[in-house]
Amino acid sequence: MCLSSAGDDSRWPGSFAPHVGWSARNASAAAAGPKKITFYYYRHDGARCYAASLMNGANKLVSSLVGIFVSAVVASATPPPVQTLSFNDNVGTASAGTYQTTDTFSVDVYLAYSPYNASNLSYWLEVPTALAPFISITNVSYFTFGIPNSGVAGPATLAFDSISGADTGFLAETRNLGGSSAIPVFSGTVQVTTLTFNLAGAPTGVFSLFSTNVSPMNSLVTDSFSTTHALGQATYAITIVPEPSSWNLLALAGASVAAVAFVRRVRA
Repeated sequence: MCLSSAGDDSRWPGSFAPHVGWSARNASAAAAGPKKITFYYYRHDGARCYAASLMNGANKLVSSLVGIFVSAVVASATPPPVQTLSFNDNVGTASAGTYQTTDTFSVDVYLAYSPYNASNLSYWLEVPTALAPFISITNVSYFTFGIPNSGVAGPATLAFDSISGADTGFLAETRNLGGSSAIPVFSGTVQVTTLTFNLAGAPTGVFSLFSTNVSPMNSLVTDSFSTTHALGQATYAITIVPEPSSWNLLALAGASVAAVAFVRRVRA
């Protein structure tokens, strides 16, 4: 015969009407008064008894439902993480600059992120293969995340010469330009670096400078719980124009061609 067990619980109803298939011992335990009772019943085919603790099961069900509800409320109230890099040379339009073929120029790099606190930033840069031999990074200054991931700050000579981590048609520099902070930084928009670039006889045209997002150079932010958040690809448009001396030579050449044509017409 199945045994029944009882425990104090004033919430249990004071009466119970056992149905066919319940043992007499179960029925007498149910009639004993307000109790938390584990009821056992026989299956009609005479197989072994199965038990169900009604109160404990109800309590667990309620606890589970409350936990699910609270988790759903917290999840719906917390916006998804967002993080972006941006570039600005503080001249004219943000995220774009115009330079001559042998210019040296500086670009500030900003990180915007929410709704978490960040402890580390990692990022690399890439340029089109047509521009790569003529551009380099010559200095890196750190802000906010002031401990360089590379262990080096200040003057540098960083060439764009790696296909690793670069998109097709681009070459990347290989130094992690990000840094870390000993104390997590509250969400917001912060300046992270100032980069100095040098052009060495670069071809004229418009070129895109990108942050990388190809393994093993995935640009990302690490929060205070060591969770990483991928950065979208940031873009800076570099427009390169001829040097003034080149314009003078072109003007002189044009004037010479026009003069020759005029003399020929006169002679004719």
